[in-house]
Amino acid sequence: MAYTKDHPCKTALAKLTDNQAFEQIFYAEQGSLPPLEATVRGFPSMVVPVKGHYALEMTQDDKVRKLSLNPGSALLIPANSWFRSIGGHEGVMLIFLFGIKRLSIILQQQKPNGEVIELDKCNTEPLLGTTKALLESLLNQHCAANAYWAKGIIVELYDQLQAPVEHIKGHAHTLFETICSHIQEYYQADLSRDGIARDFGITPQHLSRLFQQQGIMTLTDYITWVRLDRAKLYLTRYQLSVQEIAHRAGFHSDAYFCRIFKNKLKLTPNQYRQKYHHQSK
Repeated sequence: MAYTKDHPCKTALAKLTDNQAFEQIFYAEQGSLPPLEATVRGFPSMVVPVKGHYALEMTQDDKVRKLSLNPGSALLIPANSWFRSIGGHEGVMLIFLFGIKRLSIILQQQKPNGEVIELDKCNTEPLLGTTKALLESLLNQHCAANAYWAKGIIVELYDQLQAPVEHIKGHAHTLFETICSHIQEYYQADLSRDGIARDFGITPQHLSRLFQQQGIMTLTDYITWVRLDRAKLYLTRYQLSVQEIAHRAGFHSDAYFCRIFKNKLKLTPNQYRQKYHHQSK
C-alpha cells in the first residue's frame, strides 16, 4: 500500500472507505489493572489496521486477552479502557481519538519488537450529527450492525476531511487544542514547556501566551489538571498504593503528588478514595 507524501493519513483513510464493512469489531474494557505501558485515555478511541497485523493486549470479560488485529477488523476502546502494543508482528494502523474538542487521526507502524512509530497525524473538528450518533451506537450496543456503523464512521470522517471548511477558528486556537490533545495523550511522559514548544516548532514564550490567550489556565496548571484527572480514576477504580498512582499519573514524586492533590481537591488521595470509591462500581 502506497501513501502519498503530503497526506499519508488521508491516503490510508481513503483505502478504508473503498473496502467493505468490517468483518469483526472487538471491544476493550476497563476490567483488570492496566500495565504501566498500557494506553489509557479519558475519551473513546478506535484502532483500525490497514496493513499487516497489529498485536496487542486488552481486557475483555475481566481477563487480559491477546489479540492480533488484521485488516477488516477494528478495536473500539471506550473511555478509560486500556490496550497495550506487544509486538510479534509488523503492521500499519490508523488510531482514531474521539476527543471532546478535537478529533485526531494517527497513522502508526508497529515493529515486530513492539515499538510503535508515528508516521502521520491529522486533526479535525469533533464528531457532530450523524457521525457522533454512529459512535454512540457503536459504544453502547454490541450487535451485528456494529460492523456497518464502524464503516459509516470511517466514510463520514473521510468526507469531513475532504469537505471545505466553512468556519475556521484560527490558527492559534487550533494549535492550542492540538497541544491540549497532545498533553492528554502523553501525560505520563516528562512534559515541560521547552519540550512541548520544541515538539510543535514554537518558542516557549509563544506556548505560554497560547495558554494565556486561548485557555482558562496556565500550561503548568493544565498538565497538572490532566494528571490529577487520571489519578482520580486510579484511586477510585484500582487498589494501588498512592506512590504507584503518582507514578502512573505522571508525577515523579509521590510527596509532590499528595501535596498538589490536597491543594487542588481539598482532600488527600486516600480521603478522595474513601469518599468516591463506591461511585466507580
